[in-house]
Amino acid sequence: MLFKGEICPVCKRQFEEGDDIVHCPECGTPHHRECYSLTGHCVNRSLHKTGYDYYKEHKPVNEDVKTEANEGKPEFPFGVFPPIINSGNAQQNNISDITETPYDKDSDTIDGESTGDVAAFVRSNVQRFITVFKRQEQTGKKAGWNWGAFIFGAYYLFFRKMYRQAITLFCVNLTLSSLATLLCTKFAPLTYEAFGELQKLMVNNDTSAIYDKALAIQGLSDFKTFYAINIGIIAAIAIIRVLVAVFTDSMYKSHTTSYIKRINEQLDSGASFSAPMLTPQEEETLNLGQQQMKRIYLLKRGGTSLLAPFAAYAVLYLINIITGV
Repeated sequence: MLFKGEICPVCKRQFEEGDDIVHCPECGTPHHRECYSLTGHCVNRSLHKTGYDYYKEHKPVNEDVKTEANEGKPEFPFGVFPPIINSGNAQQNNISDITETPYDKDSDTIDGESTGDVAAFVRSNVQRFITVFKRQEQTGKKAGWNWGAFIFGAYYLFFRKMYRQAITLFCVNLTLSSLATLLCTKFAPLTYEAFGELQKLMVNNDTSAIYDKALAIQGLSDFKTFYAINIGIIAAIAIIRVLVAVFTDSMYKSHTTSYIKRINEQLDSGASFSAPMLTPQEEETLNLGQQQMKRIYLLKRGGTSLLAPFAAYAVLYLINIITGV
């Protein structure tokens, strides 16, 4: 591996096999691509004028190295919203402009919070959400439509890191499924048992037996009751899904601004961010102010999570296996 054993100067983690690493085109300092994206420039930028050369002090394993020289600026995965870098207007040792967004110059606020902070927290699909949030702010209407929430339900909420709302919806859906099983076993036991036998035949792929069993099920005395129960549960789930799609944007707006408001209130009451992963010399070199550190914190805490919906699906799958629901 290229920089095996070396340490990223931003996050202080050792480079590992498979890490996406880029290096400064001027001095050669390696960074994780994500870390470079957060700072927007080489950590050792202030040393460039002294002729600093990373390779004079460190020897990489091989010379097959990625470079940012021809890329203009770091890439952001999954359409993540990058900060604007106005390095031409910044002093060599000042990153006050690194965490800016195009919305920082927007004088409007969203639920009393700056549009720039909201954009940083949202991170992906920013333009769409800022437009929706402003429309809700102007009209006072909470209703809208979110196709992601309609198609994926609770999994979309997990994806957007709205964990409290996602878990609530997850539990509601699980409760409805359990209720369907309970009602069917009590009021339509013959059909419920027959459907269990039908599922076993489907596993064995016995086509003729499946057809005969399906016909026999329709003739059972409690089939209509079984059918009505399941239609009712499906209708309830569909209604909930529509309501989630209608109000997800409003919930996400509240989730976003509430989080930012809580951070700002803590800062106003005397709290401050610290950078325990940086040495005093690096803190002085980077010249990170509280507002820049807050913006980086919002960028990390907000955005999306691909892991959360997959973890939720795995949990639901295990519950289904254990309970048989």
